[in-house]
Amino acid sequence: MTKVNKNRMATEEELQGIAAQLRCPDGQHGVQVGDNMNETNIDMTLQTLAALQLADGDQVLELGYGNGGHLTQLIDCAKDLNYVGVDISQTMQTEAQQLNAALMTQHAICFDCYDGSLLPYSDQSFHKIFTVNTVYFWTDPTAMLRELARVAKPDAMLAITFASKSFMQTLPFTQYGFTLYEPEDLEDLLRDSAWTMADLQRRTEQVRSKVGDLVERIYYIALLRQR
Repeated sequence: MTKVNKNRMATEEELQGIAAQLRCPDGQHGVQVGDNMNETNIDMTLQTLAALQLADGDQVLELGYGNGGHLTQLIDCAKDLNYVGVDISQTMQTEAQQLNAALMTQHAICFDCYDGSLLPYSDQSFHKIFTVNTVYFWTDPTAMLRELARVAKPDAMLAITFASKSFMQTLPFTQYGFTLYEPEDLEDLLRDSAWTMADLQRRTEQVRSKVGDLVERIYYIALLRQR
């Protein structure tokens, strides 16, 4: 991803452009953003998969797969996994399919696009559902939680992984279209949903920000079950 020169202040237009690409990577610049996101989010994703404890034969749904650079590690988590990813970016769909072309001939892997609200799947389809760094962009979080409950099997687990509001507020582009969360904010959303918090894991890591700085990121893995 193209980084903003650290020796000057980014313009409002540049920050808006970063925010828009993080929400929905598009075009050649979006391909670079996808590469960068995979690099900076890979630990969050792998820690989320570990927390989910994928089991042999699980039907797995991911919201926001990016370029799918983590699929090799995901498929190795258990035997006979059936993975379905859904993303709003057609650029990321193309990249994920190309990057995982060989893997898709050997395993049950599907990369879909959707409109960001209605999931194109039947009721009670998935054992495990996860999403990393997408909750900031949910237009209607209550409706999304309802959709996730609809496609989840009765004993399913949902993992929502997100960086803390206190960390995200230090990034200059998050004022453009991001909704930020601390665990208590997520808990507030869950009160009116079919989900309840089963576990909450707090993690920290050193990462490069989207504007090039080395920073400590605090993030949470929220493990949810239906009531």
